[in-house]
Amino acid sequence: GVNPLQSLMAQADACLKRQEWDRVRSLCQKALLLTQRAPVPDNTVQADCYITLGGIALDQERRYRKSLVLYRQGWRAAVKQGATGEGGMVFARIYRNLASNYYHLGRYCVAERMARKALALLEQQGGAYHPFFLDYLNTLFTILQQQGRWQEAGAVAWRGVVVRGKTLGRRHPEYLSAIFDLGVFCGYSRQARLARIFLTKYLQGCQFARLPPARGMVFAYGSLAQLR
Repeated sequence: GVNPLQSLMAQADACLKRQEWDRVRSLCQKALLLTQRAPVPDNTVQADCYITLGGIALDQERRYRKSLVLYRQGWRAAVKQGATGEGGMVFARIYRNLASNYYHLGRYCVAERMARKALALLEQQGGAYHPFFLDYLNTLFTILQQQGRWQEAGAVAWRGVVVRGKTLGRRHPEYLSAIFDLGVFCGYSRQARLARIFLTKYLQGCQFARLPPARGMVFAYGSLAQLR
């Protein structure tokens, strides 16, 4: 017959995609009860449930301390399972979510440490070409930016630009958008010389790719003029 635990997790995953948060919460709590009552608890399922519940508490309810407790429970479950290899992604997810959690609590040093741990684990799994790499990189960028560490944040943003250039190509709109965002960031952080370089690169890239004029392009011209 159908494994009831697998059935619950499959339903939870489907509801998660439909953003039915109350239903997801209910299914994860049922799955947790099932695995806790089992002769040999399934720590992988427990870790997934705690991470999912922590995400709902963090992103939907803005209950940061509650989500912190849930992520820590997920971490303990993953440790008991001995997650390695692909299972290491469980820890990467937990560390990245903890980074976001500590960021919202204003604990930026801890948030940065968690974000760097998550990135290191992700690079072990697939390097800069892992599908989640840019999201994780952006988490670190946001934390550094919040602390006013402009040069370090800019270096992280540039790393994201390089990855997009290699994976998408230099004519791709997403690559050009990243160049533009970096130029605007440099202008905002009063790095005028770098802002000119990146905004000029953005404009040249748009012309080379023959992209139609966009609001971003007009703003880039205005930004360049203000930095002179």
